Amino acid sequence: MRLLFVAYCMVDNENGDSLIGVYKRCLRIGVEMHRRGHEVHILCDQRHRFRDPLAKVAGKIFRFLDLPMGALFRSEHVRRRYIRGAIQQRKFDMVVIGECPLGGSLLDVTLAASELEIPLVLLDNAYGPVMAKLFVWRHGNLFDGVILTGPASFHPRKTKPFYCGVPPLVSGDADAAAPLLDELKLRSGNIVTVLGYERKAETLAINLLLENNPNCDFLFIVRNPEQTLQRLESLPPELKAKTRVIDPPAESVLFSLLRHSRLAIGKCGFMQVSESLALRTPFLALYYRGCFSRLTLPARARRYVHSTTSTDAEPGTVRAFERLLNADPEDIAKVHDGRFDALERMAQFLEDLPKTRRPGLGRQAERWGYKKAMVAAALTQKHSGKAIEVDWIRCMRMHDMLFGRIDCLAVAYRSEGVPRFTTLCGRRYWSLLFGRMLLRRATRTIPENLILFRAPGGRSTIEEGREEGYKDPPSG
Repeated sequence: MRLLFVAYCMVDNENGDSLIGVYKRCLRIGVEMHRRGHEVHILCDQRHRFRDPLAKVAGKIFRFLDLPMGALFRSEHVRRRYIRGAIQQRKFDMVVIGECPLGGSLLDVTLAASELEIPLVLLDNAYGPVMAKLFVWRHGNLFDGVILTGPASFHPRKTKPFYCGVPPLVSGDADAAAPLLDELKLRSGNIVTVLGYERKAETLAINLLLENNPNCDFLFIVRNPEQTLQRLESLPPELKAKTRVIDPPAESVLFSLLRHSRLAIGKCGFMQVSESLALRTPFLALYYRGCFSRLTLPARARRYVHSTTSTDAEPGTVRAFERLLNADPEDIAKVHDGRFDALERMAQFLEDLPKTRRPGLGRQAERWGYKKAMVAAALTQKHSGKAIEVDWIRCMRMHDMLFGRIDCLAVAYRSEGVPRFTTLCGRRYWSLLFGRMLLRRATRTIPENLILFRAPGGRSTIEEGREEGYKDPPSG
């Protein structure tokens, strides 16, 4: 089977705005699919800026689909036409999107693969049973399979056949870090592991060490050990003796280190937090732009995660640090059942997924109010009155608005017998009382020729497909 994984990667060590989890998730499952004999391709913006042992392995065994700069900065129509041609040329059997595609190349590839009727699979996170169900309801209708990762207690008990819930992507032997711990003269169970891939997490850990002087050692995992060692030089000798600094190790060693740690400190990224909790290690997280909110976690897991927006050792952060250091691993074990077979289950799910599109997808569009007759009327307007026959409609939530929503519609249809495909925007307000007023205000910012259909109730429209540009205008 020939698969295309689509991800993105942002690396900004100094400002602490790196987003690499989506790329790493695709690399992990891609390596497993390659091991099983499949041909793996990856499309990932800015992938060259991120290097670790896993990325180096992937560079040797994967094929990479890189978009030329000329295509990236052209119009949405031209960009998607290029992507569609590239996908057609390589004849992929399946396309796997690394995160919910709300914009950029993820959305472009999703719509191109949908037009070509290539089976689509979505990878994302299960933040809790209720959140996972809501996610599938909002976004799953555009996909033939949905894979969500998270500890066992984060997944709903009853799921759809196209849903695959798996644990965090933890792999390797539990004692893989034993030689490294011996070399560094560290004692298992007495370590604070600092995931200092970005400068901010490292700064927070140093400030907590200065403020608290805990009876444990700090292991800094950083991308530039020399610079970190220079910053640690200013510590008092008794504190400096408690620190160790290493390059990012192999993933099996990293997961083993987390398993042997009393506490982990890092960015408030779901993958890092969920992996740590699944390994029975509490997490002190630094929250900034692009992070998830710990408030989305189930209450049981939330007790073992603290987040702060400041790198300073504020009183509340110090208290949380002390509390998490003394958390009982047996209590944290209730968050996850101890299974770590995510890669095998994900790979098996992808292999077993039918190579045809999932049936019954049009029913979701109808339940959301997008009946074929309504969409056909909009397309008739688009094609200057020509006869339209709609074959299928798939929809996905794009934006939540004030009292309403904006959806993306992927539509296959025929105009005078010629097969066509387009994307449309559906705008709908909930309130009958305020819906008409809000819709009138919103449509003042949209050229009239882009509004293809107005529902008789006056609360919804179907518009030309500029999915990324449509948002509710500010009030007032």
